[in-house]
Amino acid sequence: MKRIIETGLHLARTDYEKQKVILCNYFIIAFIFICITYIVLCLIISPLLMFIPFIGLFNVGTSLLLNKYGFFKISRFIISISSTLLVVAANVVIINNELSFTGSYLLAFSFVLTPVALFDLREEPFFQILSLVICFLAILFRNELSENINLNIDGSVWNSPIMDKTSTFTAILTFCTLAYLLQKINWKYMDKNEEYIKIVNEQNASLLENQSKLNQVIAELEKEKEKEKQKQWAANALSEFNVLLQKTDLTDKENFNAILSFLVKRVGASVGALYLKADENQTEFLEMVACYAYNRRKYLHRKFDIGEGLVGQVFLEKELTILYKVPNDYMKIRSGLGDTPPSFLLLNPVEYNQECQGILEIAHLEKLDDIKIKFLQEACDSLAVAIINANRMKEIERLLMISQEQTQMLQQRDEELRQNMEELTATQDSVQHKNKQLESYYNTVNSILPAVIGRYVYDEEGSILSINEYIQRLTESSSSFYRKKDIYEFIHPEDRKLVSHTIQNKLKATGKYDVTYRIVTNKNNIKEVYEKGVLSTTEDHVKVVDFSIIDLTEIFQCKGESFSVANA
Repeated sequence: MKRIIETGLHLARTDYEKQKVILCNYFIIAFIFICITYIVLCLIISPLLMFIPFIGLFNVGTSLLLNKYGFFKISRFIISISSTLLVVAANVVIINNELSFTGSYLLAFSFVLTPVALFDLREEPFFQILSLVICFLAILFRNELSENINLNIDGSVWNSPIMDKTSTFTAILTFCTLAYLLQKINWKYMDKNEEYIKIVNEQNASLLENQSKLNQVIAELEKEKEKEKQKQWAANALSEFNVLLQKTDLTDKENFNAILSFLVKRVGASVGALYLKADENQTEFLEMVACYAYNRRKYLHRKFDIGEGLVGQVFLEKELTILYKVPNDYMKIRSGLGDTPPSFLLLNPVEYNQECQGILEIAHLEKLDDIKIKFLQEACDSLAVAIINANRMKEIERLLMISQEQTQMLQQRDEELRQNMEELTATQDSVQHKNKQLESYYNTVNSILPAVIGRYVYDEEGSILSINEYIQRLTESSSSFYRKKDIYEFIHPEDRKLVSHTIQNKLKATGKYDVTYRIVTNKNNIKEVYEKGVLSTTEDHVKVVDFSIIDLTEIFQCKGESFSVANA
């Protein structure tokens, strides 16, 4: 039985086709039992009618064979019309021009449900309609067929009231069985549809969840993309600002307007001001050196004492201050159509290495982005470094001028002493002593004033390969002592970051650099030097720095001693 039910099932490609194959095999099994039953009845009542159930068995065998080789639709078509045609054929043979009973009609009509069960009108309309048409035509024209067929078979037994009731009962039973089977099939498809609907709903829910996750990922990617875009904007803006600092002479206060204008326009602000530290009569205060879109008549010469107002307090605390509620009387943003108070105020110290040089003040009608605030902070750090370097350069130039003036004074003094040598014969011992002293000071000053050429060679990692004799004397060490050590080993720890920042910026802009810093010798002596040099690279990627260096400590010492000589 199981083998008959599973015949051809392995060739079915879809679940729908498998269900139809199994249903067809169930009909074949039922048809086998019906044919066997009628063979027994024919054997008892009318052996001449045995050919009809045998034809049914032949059709059953043919359908099984077709299912086995995958011809499922043809197999179902044969089964769907066989039952009705065999009943009609039996009636035609039995009636023999006699009036047929109700039971035979009901039995024939009950088997008409077979095509409805085996075929789906939506997917296989041709086979279902063809099967129904053949069955109904056979039922409608069975009387006409009986007129042309006469087998001289006694059908009185088959047409008796008992057989009529038996046929009616069989028809009702067949009808109920097929109706139940159709209902069961309908339930099964409904369950299957509900299962499919459930699966579809789950898949839709999964798709919605995946879509939500995908949207979140896309949103995160957009945020990251926007962050990278902002970082790139800040990097480009800071690079342009450093180039502007390299080209600007910060010793002239008039040049700070260009710097402030660059910062205000870059962040899209409305008003800006720059205050720098100044002193007068040994009293420090903050002076506005540049302004942007201020009411110049009111604010052009404004000064703040240390700790006075917001500007003075931020300078004192050295911390970024942001106000989102600015008092109406603090400042006005003016245009041709009117004025209004800002809703955002930023004050940032121009500071480097705990050394504050001034305050940057920015005001706007709207809040600035975090990336723009960070850019202003980094720009203030770079500006502080540039101001410190400019002040040191200015101080060095002042000291060099003083040194040159003292040298000229010493030379004039020497000339005067030479001219008075003959007149001071009486005090020759004293004059000779003073001459030796003057000659010693003269040699000291002349030995330190010219630019002494120093050199140290280092590799790509910044490790020292060699230093020349002058650097050895200056650092009170030998060449082997600093070999393979960092190039910043000589520099005082507090000046290393400033020197590195200054040299890198200036090398990037011009390929040359000049800087003032302190060195720590091998004997822990601290000297202040002024260095001016250029970087070159050999073919084997070894970097060489050639530079002029002046020991400012000797100049200061010379300055003090020269006054002693003059007083003497």
